[in-house]
Amino acid sequence: MRKALWVVALLLFAAIAPAAHADTITYSYVAGAQSVLAGTTFTIVSPGGFLSYGATLITPTTASDVFYDGADIGPITGVEFLDSTDICLDGSCGSLDLASVGGPYAIGTPGVYTLNIIQFGGPGTLTITDTPSATPEPAPVGLMPLGVGLVLVLRKKLGQGLHPAS
Repeated sequence: MRKALWVVALLLFAAIAPAAHADTITYSYVAGAQSVLAGTTFTIVSPGGFLSYGATLITPTTASDVFYDGADIGPITGVEFLDSTDICLDGSCGSLDLASVGGPYAIGTPGVYTLNIIQFGGPGTLTITDTPSATPEPAPVGLMPLGVGLVLVLRKKLGQGLHPAS
């Protein structure tokens, strides 16, 4: 019976302990002043960790309109990270020129990447930042009974194995 109570107490402690959370990743694009897309920006905040490549249209957390050669084309309603060389704005794909960073951008690696969303459209910057979540620490109130219980169990176990001196 007593052993069952310790198991119940341990399970209760495990259920109360807070769960760990994934890091928050922010993807921000800003078109450069010399770009045909000057004024175009978007930010995607992913609280569940890094995004992955694929043809999934993601609604930006914040976004400007798409500006092309100074003309307002309309709002950015979605962004697709197709692969390491293609990003689509609202399904309008263009090839990225990432020569200045020596290769394609890595959607799962924080950094600053210079790219063109439209071929020969001028530079823009994609910044990927990782904001680590705080690691939850067990509460001292929960650890104290666990420690006292462990000491009592060990005391009893060690006490049973000793024989009185004769």
